[in-house]
Amino acid sequence: MIDLDTFAATLGDPNAPHVRHVALGAVLGAVKRAQALREPVTAYLLHPDATPEQAARYAAQGLAVVATTPGRLS
Repeated sequence: MIDLDTFAATLGDPNAPHVRHVALGAVLGAVKRAQALREPVTAYLLHPDATPEQAARYAAQGLAVVATTPGRLS
């Protein structure tokens, strides 16, 4: 699972801008590495509040996009 909030919390204060900046770099690197794998792999990227453009970019890369509503299981 690739989760910006988890990366940020691991690095320090998840609300500090410099920590979020470093965590975002880690997330982007993890996504790039997962996409470069030669064998099939399932990876989950948690992207709360993704814009329609970001969701479209994920879909264009062949990624399955699943929208969820916080607090709901289905």
